[in-house]
Amino acid sequence: MLRLSILIIGLLVNLVYTNAAWCRETYGHTNISVPGPEVVQTEEPWSEQQKEGIVITIPEDLHTPPPPAPLELSNPYTLGPGDVINISVLRHPEFSGDFVIDPYGNIQYPYVGDVKAEGRNKHELQGDLRERLRVYVKVPEVSVTIREYMSKSVYIMGQVSHPGKYNMRGDSITLREAVFQAGLPTDVAQLRSVHVIHPVEEGKPVVEKVNLKKILYEGNLAGNVVLEPGDIVVVNATALHKVWSFINKLLAPVTNAATAYFLFD
Repeated sequence: MLRLSILIIGLLVNLVYTNAAWCRETYGHTNISVPGPEVVQTEEPWSEQQKEGIVITIPEDLHTPPPPAPLELSNPYTLGPGDVINISVLRHPEFSGDFVIDPYGNIQYPYVGDVKAEGRNKHELQGDLRERLRVYVKVPEVSVTIREYMSKSVYIMGQVSHPGKYNMRGDSITLREAVFQAGLPTDVAQLRSVHVIHPVEEGKPVVEKVNLKKILYEGNLAGNVVLEPGDIVVVNATALHKVWSFINKLLAPVTNAATAYFLFD
């Protein structure tokens, strides 16, 4: 048994040395690896000079980012009586707090007195306060934010889900946006003939008729009127709905009498 084991070990050692010698003659090294797919080299490898002469051209549209799309900027909100603003001065709580713009368009600011706010946007007011506070603070860092928009509003009446007064968060608002805020029209709204009333100080108000159906449901924004503060939007009911309402009013006494008769008979 021992002799047999020694014989097997000798054969294995001889096989390893034979394989190593064959690899050295064939590949120039003795690494033994698992056979893989044969790689055929069809051309001579490039020299260093050839590599240095290679110029890779990147298309202009790949390495240059496209220019940013232009932003649609709107005019900042103009402050007015009734608006509530917050003024914050960094590290100076004595100059910070909420302020209501009074009917004269001013705010009562600590140590300063009346400061005109009406007709300004928050950035203009912020700059004015910064200059005024230099008397008390070496480098004032002032921030103005609008807490409540109360000075400008439009009125949505008639066949909408939530008719009423709506405060504006800008100096103007489109008809479509205003109707969205009011909860969209009801099922009996006459969408093809919506009235937009622009009040004027003297003379008759200007009235526009707008096809709201095209704006809301057909994507045609040609009639998307821009509403100004104080404008009124009236969404009337259809003629058929008005007729049925009139008939119901006429029949109401008869209906009530018949109901009472059957209840107490």
